[in-house]
Amino acid sequence: MNKQIFLDFRKRELTKEEVETLNDELSDYFQQREKRIYASKRKKLLEQASKISFVPGHEPNLDQMDNERLENLIKLTETTSK
Repeated sequence: MNKQIFLDFRKRELTKEEVETLNDELSDYFQQREKRIYASKRKKLLEQASKISFVPGHEPNLDQMDNERLENLIKLTETTSK
Protein backbone atom coordinates (compact mmCIF):
# COMPACT_ATOMS: atom_id res chain seq x y z
CA MET A 1 0.00 0.00 0.00
CA ASN A 2 1.30 3.46 -0.94
CA LYS A 3 1.95 5.95 1.80
CA GLN A 4 0.00 9.20 1.43
CA ILE A 5 1.64 12.51 2.13
CA PHE A 6 -0.47 15.44 3.29
CA LEU A 7 0.84 18.97 3.12
CA ASP A 8 -0.26 21.41 5.77
CA PHE A 9 -1.10 24.79 4.23
CA ARG A 10 -2.61 26.38 7.31
CA LYS A 11 -1.54 29.86 8.20
CA ARG A 12 1.15 30.16 10.79
CA GLU A 13 2.96 33.03 12.40
CA LEU A 14 6.46 33.79 11.23
CA THR A 15 9.18 34.14 13.79
CA LYS A 16 11.11 37.40 14.11
CA GLU A 17 14.16 35.75 12.57
CA GLU A 18 12.13 34.56 9.57
CA VAL A 19 10.63 38.02 9.10
CA GLU A 20 14.05 39.67 9.26
CA THR A 21 15.50 37.15 6.82
CA LEU A 22 12.62 37.67 4.39
CA ASN A 23 12.91 41.46 4.69
CA ASP A 24 16.64 41.31 3.96
CA GLU A 25 16.15 38.98 0.99
CA LEU A 26 13.35 41.11 -0.44
CA SER A 27 15.34 44.29 0.05
CA ASP A 28 18.34 42.80 -1.76
CA TYR A 29 16.11 41.49 -4.56
CA PHE A 30 14.44 44.86 -5.14
CA GLN A 31 17.77 46.73 -5.05
CA GLN A 32 19.20 44.39 -7.68
CA ARG A 33 16.01 44.66 -9.74
CA GLU A 34 16.19 48.46 -9.62
CA LYS A 35 19.81 48.36 -10.79
CA ARG A 36 18.90 46.05 -13.69
CA ILE A 37 16.02 48.30 -14.75
CA TYR A 38 18.24 51.40 -14.56
CA ALA A 39 20.98 49.69 -16.59
CA SER A 40 18.61 48.51 -19.31
CA LYS A 41 16.96 51.93 -19.53
CA ARG A 42 20.37 53.62 -19.75
CA LYS A 43 21.50 51.20 -22.46
CA LYS A 44 18.38 51.97 -24.50
CA LEU A 45 18.86 55.74 -24.06
CA LEU A 46 22.52 55.54 -25.09
CA GLU A 47 21.59 53.57 -28.20
CA GLN A 48 18.98 56.16 -29.17
CA ALA A 49 21.28 59.11 -28.46
CA SER A 50 24.16 57.58 -30.42
CA LYS A 51 21.98 57.66 -33.57
CA ILE A 52 21.69 61.47 -33.38
CA SER A 53 23.86 63.38 -35.86
CA PHE A 54 25.91 66.19 -34.34
CA VAL A 55 28.20 68.78 -35.89
CA PRO A 56 31.63 67.13 -36.26
CA GLY A 57 33.91 68.10 -33.39
CA HIS A 58 30.98 69.23 -31.21
CA GLU A 59 29.56 65.88 -30.14
CA PRO A 60 28.59 65.69 -26.47
CA ASN A 61 30.06 62.97 -24.28
CA LEU A 62 26.99 60.77 -23.93
CA ASP A 63 28.60 58.46 -21.38
CA GLN A 64 28.96 61.33 -18.89
CA MET A 65 25.32 62.44 -19.20
CA ASP A 66 22.76 61.20 -16.73
CA ASN A 67 19.53 59.59 -17.91
CA GLU A 68 17.49 62.76 -17.53
CA ARG A 69 19.81 64.75 -19.81
CA LEU A 70 19.82 61.92 -22.36
CA GLU A 71 16.01 61.87 -22.35
CA ASN A 72 15.92 65.65 -22.84
CA LEU A 73 18.41 65.45 -25.71
CA ILE A 74 16.38 62.73 -27.44
CA LYS A 75 13.12 64.67 -26.97
CA LEU A 76 14.74 67.84 -28.28
CA THR A 77 15.96 66.17 -31.46
CA GLU A 78 12.60 64.47 -31.99
CA THR A 79 10.68 67.74 -31.68
CA THR A 80 13.08 69.70 -33.91
CA SER A 81 13.06 67.05 -36.62
CA LYS A 82 9.27 67.20 -36.99
